[in-house]
Amino acid sequence: MNNLIDFPKRTSHPMSMSMVKKNLIQLLKISRLNILGAMKAIPEHKILVRPAPTANHALWILGHIAWSDANFLTILKADAPKVEPSLKQMFGTGSTLSDTITEYPPFSEIKKELSRYRKEILNWIDQSDEKALDVAIPDKWREFAGAENIAGALTFCAWHENYHCGQLSVVRALIGGKAAI
Repeated sequence: MNNLIDFPKRTSHPMSMSMVKKNLIQLLKISRLNILGAMKAIPEHKILVRPAPTANHALWILGHIAWSDANFLTILKADAPKVEPSLKQMFGTGSTLSDTITEYPPFSEIKKELSRYRKEILNWIDQSDEKALDVAIPDKWREFAGAENIAGALTFCAWHENYHCGQLSVVRALIGGKAAI
């Protein structure tokens, strides 16, 4: 049980699972459109700008979202590759940011991974039996995401991306970029 929320026991779904699948796909697509839209307002030569010394810069945010998607895949697919420890060190929760661009993979590589992992998540949802969305997630994910099953974890995935989209909006405003959303 999550320490913050006591989930009621469900006896039935309030909506059909096919609607849940459609909604999850739409949520994940919208969150990705939002983050990519926010990034359009930040030129590549400004991706290390931080609004405050302890704030995240755009390069870290995109790397973190890619790393997060890779982690979500590990709860969706038993055969998902383990996430590289170096990526966790660079982009994981609690990682220490660097203002040196050469300490990160090339920006083009991060964008490619961002796309690849999300496509894998969307494909998994599309191709999975709808019952797979109701499978319980490991306790460590329940604590972190505040969710009880795969559908809840994927909803958290979309929310998490939009949370970081807000951070990109602060960077965008700092550099004088136009509103993206």
